[in-house]
Amino acid sequence: MVDKLTAFSFVASYSVVDKDSNPLITGDLKDFEIDRNPRKDPKQLLHLDLYDLVRVKRNFEEEGVRGAAKDLTLDQFVTAFADLVGSAMKQQLSYLFMKIDCNSDGHVTWDELLTYVMSQHRNASSADLVDRQYMRVELPDCSGSEAHRDVATSTLFVPKADSYVSAGKDGTLRVWTTQLRHELTIHVSERGITSVNEMCLLPGTLAKLCVAGNDRVLTFYETADLAGAPRWSVHGRMQLKDMPLSLCGFLNVADDASCLAVGTDAGTILIYDAKKLLHMLKDDRVRAEALRGLVPALVCAKALILTLPLHKDWVTALAYEDGLGALVSASLDSYVHVTQLDWPAAAVPSSMAAKEQHHAGGEPQVADPMHCRNMCSMRAHPKGVTGVQLMQLQGTSRRMVATCAYERRIHIWNVETGDLLKTLEGHRGLLKQMTFDPHSQILVSLAQASLVNCF
Repeated sequence: MVDKLTAFSFVASYSVVDKDSNPLITGDLKDFEIDRNPRKDPKQLLHLDLYDLVRVKRNFEEEGVRGAAKDLTLDQFVTAFADLVGSAMKQQLSYLFMKIDCNSDGHVTWDELLTYVMSQHRNASSADLVDRQYMRVELPDCSGSEAHRDVATSTLFVPKADSYVSAGKDGTLRVWTTQLRHELTIHVSERGITSVNEMCLLPGTLAKLCVAGNDRVLTFYETADLAGAPRWSVHGRMQLKDMPLSLCGFLNVADDASCLAVGTDAGTILIYDAKKLLHMLKDDRVRAEALRGLVPALVCAKALILTLPLHKDWVTALAYEDGLGALVSASLDSYVHVTQLDWPAAAVPSSMAAKEQHHAGGEPQVADPMHCRNMCSMRAHPKGVTGVQLMQLQGTSRRMVATCAYERRIHIWNVETGDLLKTLEGHRGLLKQMTFDPHSQILVSLAQASLVNCF
């Protein structure tokens, strides 16, 4: 019911009084008599008339918490409207306050309230905007055998399989149809239960899903049916020295290299040539050195392009900004770094330049982290950053990144300069995840207790 109560429509009552006597026009609220008890029907919260607006405006006309600003804090707003709808509606009024507070400064002005009320009225009056519902999904009941037995840590959509995949701390992957019906359960580790930290799809035509576990193993799964390798079969496993916490697959814009970035608990970011790595995991000579089916990272070092020692704590999130050719990394050290990647063409083992150098008898070229340029760094959240989400406004070249942490705020930053553009508030619990829909230009954030906000 809460979502149905967090909206207002305006019932035009100008016929009650003429224009010259309308207190919202004349500004004379003092002598406008109102005698109305709080409403008993919660649905009546959806409708405001002239008398209601006058009654509320009187609260704005009183001296606000910031003196001449004449605006209302959350508590003042709830108190003002509780007089109209009753004190039992305080939770719904709190949600409504967050919707009206368009600049997220913790205060609602009379102009913000009136703009919101009239926009609701216009939408309700427009035939093509009435109760438009963009998506409605009936979630089927999930039996105990289908659901994760512990917290789900990551989800993504796999286009080649036309399926969703969820991963959890119970050490399993669950494959779901687009109708959210359970298809398959995959146990990630063959050595017991291990929590899944992150998943990502490898770029381009590689058709692989990379899964990072807290047993320091990267597992690669087929996402397409290939000869001798059916979908969801294991392509290979690699044992890392440090624990992989975050993953990002991307095509580097400078040379079209297929890359896999791995953020670790040591604060480093390993960037692999994904093509070379997958080839090595299938190489019989490499497999001969595997221990219990795990290829040591040292053996696959030839697929490593670069190691970036950027952070002093766990690297919790990674994202690649195509327009800048930059890797965005976040960490529990409170910082977000935007690093423009740069390396010689021959530093990518699978590149034509590297093959030509090999045939010429030259030594393999090594990428130097010093060649990568730090575009900007932001001390984003004092308690550490847990998530990043890249965004771009339609019709502009403005590139932004949203950050979240173990707190209730989301910060929006300019990716190129590191300037703080906006702070979004509205959550009452710790933030866990974010995603951005470029078509609707909506940022969706998930907090504890499964509360979702859309900005």
